[in-house]
Amino acid sequence: MLSNYASSNAADRIQIYINLDLGWAISQTTYLVAGIEGFGDGFFAGSNSLDQLNSYLYSVGLRYYPMVTGLVLGLDVGASRLVVTSNASAVGSTPWSTGVGARLAWDFGGEPTGFTAEIGVRALYLLVSDPLITNMFGVTPFFDLVIK
Repeated sequence: MLSNYASSNAADRIQIYINLDLGWAISQTTYLVAGIEGFGDGFFAGSNSLDQLNSYLYSVGLRYYPMVTGLVLGLDVGASRLVVTSNASAVGSTPWSTGVGARLAWDFGGEPTGFTAEIGVRALYLLVSDPLITNMFGVTPFFDLVIK
């Protein structure tokens, strides 16, 4: 739907994803994390036109490293909302609702602690209850720098 919007309005589409998690080791292979993540989807048509849809998830979750390094599995659950910004129409946000995130990644560090990099895929499902927008689902690849 958003791709059709960009082509029908001759707009440039810019997408950005950001995630910040802080966590605590509860075992050598499992971390409890709290975080915020946001996905922005913006459309720009000329210097005066902007339409943007941002989704946010404030969550708690687990990161599981079954082999200490290597494979990473993650699951998050928390509060989510969508925020719409536009200079051509109404601006607003959806009521708070539930969101769920999952990740599958590979940790390139060879040690159980220290600096490492992870590359993977992140799925996000937001249970939105708004008359104009129903539930929202997205999958995005990611690259993370991690201190563990």
